[in-house]
Amino acid sequence: MNVLSVRDRRVVLWFVVAAICWRWLLAARTPLPGSEACHDLWLATRCAGGDLAALGTQWWAPFWALLLAPAVACGSSAWLAAQVGAAVLGGLAAWPLAVAAERRRAGAGVAAAALCMVAPGLCLAAGLGTDGNLVALLVASALGRWGTGARGAAVLCLLPGLGMLVGAWRNDAPLPDRWLAAAGLSEPLLAFAVAIGAARLPSLGRDLLLCVVVAPACYVAWHGQEAPSAAIERWLGRHLASRLQDGERLVSDRPRVAWAAGQRPVRLASSEAVLAAAASPEVAWLVLGEPLAASASLSAALAGTFARHPLPNDVVDAVAERGLSVLIRR
Repeated sequence: MNVLSVRDRRVVLWFVVAAICWRWLLAARTPLPGSEACHDLWLATRCAGGDLAALGTQWWAPFWALLLAPAVACGSSAWLAAQVGAAVLGGLAAWPLAVAAERRRAGAGVAAAALCMVAPGLCLAAGLGTDGNLVALLVASALGRWGTGARGAAVLCLLPGLGMLVGAWRNDAPLPDRWLAAAGLSEPLLAFAVAIGAARLPSLGRDLLLCVVVAPACYVAWHGQEAPSAAIERWLGRHLASRLQDGERLVSDRPRVAWAAGQRPVRLASSEAVLAAAASPEVAWLVLGEPLAASASLSAALAGTFARHPLPNDVVDAVAERGLSVLIRR
């Protein structure tokens, strides 16, 4: 069974460090957490405050929130804890993935670590605070444990299907969120397969192939982030939260606005869902994004109960650019 040489161990260790630094650099440029991460961040905050009953709202996958909760309890913001945790876990994933690839074929370990370092979906997921890098570490560890023999073949056959399943888990989620949800399963497997294939090439050909793959992956991750103007959603949530009275709530179809306001993010995918949520007298604010904000029928149905809320002049254009509509109960 092939294992990493002393030289390769050093190289892979440097790739682990580089992966953590690269993810953190991208995280520093990320204006907002991911829409799919917002419920985890809200849940981590609730658990850190002792509200363990909130786990009932996400019984199927509370693990990421539970990992973040201790850091939040110590005073960290949930999003910062998620970014740091994702960067570290994503970097650590390069080590078991390199071991798994080297066991499968001599000379594949370093290439697998390099590909894991720059995997664009995982790098973007770290900045957004999603659990993709945790999943990637688990997948890489599974490949390291069962990456050879008959069980290894079963793992290789199973993971692509799981990746597609997770990517389609939330059909109403935006396409980028579905892609990032699948990255934790699919990108470690892809790096594993490409590294094994590259190990068949001469050393010069392998190095050239890695350059061809690594450079575009870095480009995609660097330019794949949202524009800084997206941060207006976080400002808006905090601004409205400061105006909420005791017992009042804010409802939004934008999970990041709800998270910034300290409210539980709930996906509202239709006009009917918005009207049902707005029917509660506790709802003092509605923040809608496109296409719901542009729905004439929904606007007419809400007109008797809600009115447009005037915003400060210096943020009006930014809010309009994001297609947001801010309504206050009459």
